[in-house]
Amino acid sequence: MDDSAAAPQDLPAATVLAALGSDRLANEFRKVVRLEPDGRFKVDMSYFSYDAFGMIRPFRQKFLDTFGPARKRDEPLTSHHHDLAFALQVTHETERQYIIRILIHDMVEIAGVIRFPIGPAQRLKL
Repeated sequence: MDDSAAAPQDLPAATVLAALGSDRLANEFRKVVRLEPDGRFKVDMSYFSYDAFGMIRPFRQKFLDTFGPARKRDEPLTSHHHDLAFALQVTHETERQYIIRILIHDMVEIAGVIRFPIGPAQRLKL
């Protein structure tokens, strides 16, 4: 397995790196993960090769051409790595906020249709 893959304990470090980055790669990253109007998201698999090579070679040449090669463990971090972490973080946060908005909208719609005979405060009888 490639030693450049991130381990789970490295994920909080990506969030810290994102704070140092710019939005230079954010639009490119939005092409990789797209939000659908119904709350789903689509991943453009032309960037990935999990279906063919799994974890041995997870990225296709298209990903490497767009975002650069994986950083080796002893290689120093650069502004490019910060920008890539920023793009990942902002995409993740946007998706999460989008899904929460859809869930709240759906809950409000359900609450508007379903009338509860006894309110939650009345049921508790404190």
